[in-house]
Amino acid sequence: MAVLNSVHHGCTESRVDLQAIRTTFETGKEFIVEWGNDQPARVQQAMNDLNTYLSPFDPALSYEGTDQKVAYRKSCWFASEGIARPFLDTEQAIALFDGDLRDGLSGLRALEDPRVRASMDYLKSILDSALVTTSYAVGIDEDLIQRCTVRYRVIQYTPHAGHPGGIGLHPDGNLLSALITIGDGLRVYDLDGTIRAPSGVSGTIMMGGSTLYRWSRGKYLPTFHDVDIGGDQVKVSIVAFFNFPDLVTIPYSLSPGDEQTAGFFHDIKWIKEDDKLPHGQLAPLWDTIIAQHKLVLPPVVRK
Repeated sequence: MAVLNSVHHGCTESRVDLQAIRTTFETGKEFIVEWGNDQPARVQQAMNDLNTYLSPFDPALSYEGTDQKVAYRKSCWFASEGIARPFLDTEQAIALFDGDLRDGLSGLRALEDPRVRASMDYLKSILDSALVTTSYAVGIDEDLIQRCTVRYRVIQYTPHAGHPGGIGLHPDGNLLSALITIGDGLRVYDLDGTIRAPSGVSGTIMMGGSTLYRWSRGKYLPTFHDVDIGGDQVKVSIVAFFNFPDLVTIPYSLSPGDEQTAGFFHDIKWIKEDDKLPHGQLAPLWDTIIAQHKLVLPPVVRK
C-alpha cells in the first residue's frame, strides 16, 4: 500500500473534501481537484509538448456519441496495468491491453522522446493522484484501487474538412475519468437542462462513468459531455480512463448490508454496448437528458 498512499497523501489533492466529491457525483456533475500554485505552469508546458507531438498527425474521425456527431481529432494513448505503475513499453503489451493498436503504437513511439516521456510522467502523477483521491471518496477500497487499470489518451481536437473538432455527446463507459484540458470546448450536460463549460488550467476535472453508476447501484450518476471546436481553434486534452479489472466480480463498497450482497460483474464491452441501447440501463438518464436539453437525436439512435 506504500506506493498508493504516497500517490494520495503526497500531493495537494489529499486535502480535497471527500464528501464534496460524493455530493457532486450524486448529481452527475464534474468535480475539479485543484492543483498547487506551482503546478499550472508545469502542466501548461507538458501539454504544449504533447500538442507538438500530435500536430503532424493526420486528423481522424472522433467518437460520434449518441448524437452521431461528425467531428475530428488527433490522438494517441498510453497505458498502465495499475495506479502509479509505469507505462506499458512493448508492442505486445499494448496489443493485449486494447484493440486500438494504431494509436497505442503512436503512444509507444512518443515515449522514445525524452521530453515527451518526462511530460507524460509528470501529467500521469497528477492524474493518478486525482484518481486515487476520487476512488477513496466513492468507496473503492485500497486493494481494489491498486488492481484497476488506467489508459491515458492524449487528444488534439482540430476542425477538418468542414467539420468541427470534438467528440459527440456521451458519458464515459469506464469507472472514473480524470481530465486535464487546455482550451475551451468541453461542455457538460446536467440532468436539469443546464450546459456548463469547465475550462482553464487550474485543476484536474473528475467525471463519473457509466461503470461507476452501475457499481454504485445508481447512487453516482455518469457525467454526460461533449466537445465542440470550430474555426481555427485547437484544443489539447489528456484523459485517464480508470477501470475495474475486467470479467471478474467486483465487491460493492462496504456500507452496512453490502457484505451480504452479491458483487458486481464487470464486463466493459457489455457496458459500453448497453450504454447506447434505447432500452439499456442508461435509458432513463438519456430520456431525461434528451427532454431537459430539448435534443433531437438521429432516428437510428433511438429506434
